[in-house]
Amino acid sequence: MDVHYFRITATSDDGPIPARTATTTLQINVGDVNDHPPVFESSTNSAGGSTAALSESAPVGSVVAQLRATDMDIGINAQVYTIVARASDLAQPLDSRLTSTVSLVVRVMDENDNYPQFGERTVSVNLPEETPSLSNPVITHIKATDADAGQNGALRFAIIGGNTQGQFAIDSQSGEVTLVKPLDYEAIRSYRLVIRAQGTSIGLKFRA
Repeated sequence: MDVHYFRITATSDDGPIPARTATTTLQINVGDVNDHPPVFESSTNSAGGSTAALSESAPVGSVVAQLRATDMDIGINAQVYTIVARASDLAQPLDSRLTSTVSLVVRVMDENDNYPQFGERTVSVNLPEETPSLSNPVITHIKATDADAGQNGALRFAIIGGNTQGQFAIDSQSGEVTLVKPLDYEAIRSYRLVIRAQGTSIGLKFRA
């Protein structure tokens, strides 16, 4: 409540000279009217609400967001309750209370928590000895998937075993296996390559 003081002087203009005067002080108390709804401090999305990001691995009970609101009124008219998406003042009577609402959008952020999966665990390829290697022909296409999203689901392929003579190469992104050196049936009749699919995200990396 705002308090204002005024000094009031009354003067008699029909009496003796000098005029007689009387002075008093007037106190005016200005009471607050609950005329301001609470206002949330920030709105970040196009719908006028707030946005929060939450990792999918966050434990139950984690704080998702903290919403704050202020009220230009004073006293109990300005006391704000903050709940999930509504702020209400404490004005009296109850039907004079004002509220403000805000929408909170929570986006679950993907964690790199899934292993890459090959479409087939074993791939067999038959190649004639005379297969030309100068053109680097594609002899098979290794496929794998990752259930993670975005960059967490991107894969890189590599030959990590069995390619001792360097006869084969694999495209790290597409998984295409090519022949890069001539085959010699009399020297080596079969190859057993070990191919790795690996996640590329920063942080955890899973291999298959």
